[in-house]
Amino acid sequence: MSSAPATRPKRLDERVAPGWANLSTNLLRGGGILVGALLLWLGIVTGGFFLLLTGVLAAIAIVGGWVLGSLIQREGWYDRPNARMLSLGVVVLFPVALLVFAQVAGPLLTPAPTTAACFKGTPARGGGLQTQLGIDPRIKTMVFNFQVTDISGGAVRWFVQDPTMQSRWSGREEAPGTFTSGALPATGGQWTLNVISEADSLSYDMEWLTIDPAAQPPADFDCVSAALN
Repeated sequence: MSSAPATRPKRLDERVAPGWANLSTNLLRGGGILVGALLLWLGIVTGGFFLLLTGVLAAIAIVGGWVLGSLIQREGWYDRPNARMLSLGVVVLFPVALLVFAQVAGPLLTPAPTTAACFKGTPARGGGLQTQLGIDPRIKTMVFNFQVTDISGGAVRWFVQDPTMQSRWSGREEAPGTFTSGALPATGGQWTLNVISEADSLSYDMEWLTIDPAAQPPADFDCVSAALN
């Protein structure tokens, strides 16, 4: 009886992944890290409104790229007859899968934008308001309304600053009334609202709301709107 020929052990150089496998691995791992860092940066510079979505996508890009790269480095993978074409398909389809996931998960991981806010106060002389208001990048057009309901012994000043700290709307009044900024183009990010009392007594309402047709404030929202009707 003849025995089966013994399998020759692989030489050390035969156990090393071929060049195309190393290239595919580097593209997946390096591309995943680069895309992940870019997504995190985008989540931060847009004011954090999409940070949950971009953070999840960044984690998938980094971890997924590393895991897929490790898979291609396995001997059982690159020894397949069609391993080169499969690896190319993985490199091409991985970012496509990220894009599809972003489209599907985007509405679930991104909360609806805030469309209105109201600030009220009765500060003493020298007091007032200085607060930040986060404007969602999806908001395109907005308006500020400032209502002085009661004032005596002086005036009130106010000014609204955009994310670059440029004043976009300001005023000074000594009598009750309702004042509006008119339609303003919205810039996503942190806006700063400032109200400074120069009066003995003051009562005011500051309203912000979007006037985008596709994103209206809640139907029950009422800050100073009644005074404008």
